[in-house]
Amino acid sequence: MDAFDGFVKEYTGISVDKFVERNFRSVAFFLSHCHLDHMAGLATESFENFLKRSANVSIYCSEVTAELLRSNSRLAPSRTVLSRLISLPEYFPSNINILNGDKKGTVSVTLIPAGHCLGSVMFLFDGDKGKVLYTGDFRYYADQIEKCEVLLSLSGTLTALYLDTTFCDPYSRTFPKREQCIRGAVRQIKEWTLNTNAVICLDCRMEYGYEPFFVALHQELGEKIHVSSKKYSLYRGLPEILDALTLDGDSTRLHLCAPGKCIRTQRKTDRELCTIKLCAQTFVVRKRCGQLYIANSRLSYSYCYSMHSSLDEIQKFVDFLKPDSIVPCAVPHSATVHTILGYLKTSDITEAEPVNIPKIPFQGPTFSLNDGSKNADIERKDCIEEEMLSFEDEVVLPRRKRMKNS
Repeated sequence: MDAFDGFVKEYTGISVDKFVERNFRSVAFFLSHCHLDHMAGLATESFENFLKRSANVSIYCSEVTAELLRSNSRLAPSRTVLSRLISLPEYFPSNINILNGDKKGTVSVTLIPAGHCLGSVMFLFDGDKGKVLYTGDFRYYADQIEKCEVLLSLSGTLTALYLDTTFCDPYSRTFPKREQCIRGAVRQIKEWTLNTNAVICLDCRMEYGYEPFFVALHQELGEKIHVSSKKYSLYRGLPEILDALTLDGDSTRLHLCAPGKCIRTQRKTDRELCTIKLCAQTFVVRKRCGQLYIANSRLSYSYCYSMHSSLDEIQKFVDFLKPDSIVPCAVPHSATVHTILGYLKTSDITEAEPVNIPKIPFQGPTFSLNDGSKNADIERKDCIEEEMLSFEDEVVLPRRKRMKNS
């Protein structure tokens, strides 16, 4: 559950990952990455009208996120929104105009890679109210902290840490590194493809975040991955990823769509349909989060691929930074703000009460690939589009059982 209202309370006039009406008093907006649960209101008419009334309001993001927004019409930001986008470089401080009470002021903003998905960043705000770090959704291993000079310099200096606590729960104690998951999944797919009748379905539900897997699979097998025209369009400005993808489903055995949804795999009954699913929630629910994979059957494997930090990783991140206060930005189903802060063993805390964030529909034109390609026309006819999810499968974690009084 979302527990963050978008306001960085130390600095008046800043909103992060929220673009709804209650945030319209902000003068500087920040987008950490292109997943829908962090883009509430961005493509709505009300936000567009607000921008038209507010000439000095800007939206800040990473360079990759700006490129993705311009390429992905399913996210459908208006021309007005796109005109207000300002992409900032990573690691280099930038001065941003904000409100400080009733007065105008400036704050330094530094973008730090968040390790969550393509273009995802943390925001480090530094001004007269101290240093504040907003992680957005993030995945950081302990050894990665030691390699980031900006994070190394922050230990013991943070006034507040706005923290991704999606998996801050004992059910999610540890996850394998994603590199391990990718190697394991690629190895399994390679073994299946030794059977020339095999067709591989890649079940990867989220919009962004699996790109290293796509590239590794293409490099290892020498085959491109068949995707829908809409999926292909997402990476229009990123040729290193497009090189691993194709619109021609007859040229490859690798298909990026939910199992059974690609007509090519449905109509070839003589082919063995093999499925690889990359996910984390399944492992959490089954209490197998430290496991690399689950063999659902001989031809179906799930691999533990988490884009969020595990509880152990979150604890090590907090232990290193030693912030004065922590604001949890998400509350797992089986937890509360109080239990989260207990897991993090912080004595000086700032509590963020859970708020109900309305799901706002993203309005805009549907992308239509029209490049004169024969493959594009074929693609539209015989590949059912995959769903675009902001998070993996919506799964309710099991409640802890209460002990009966004896």
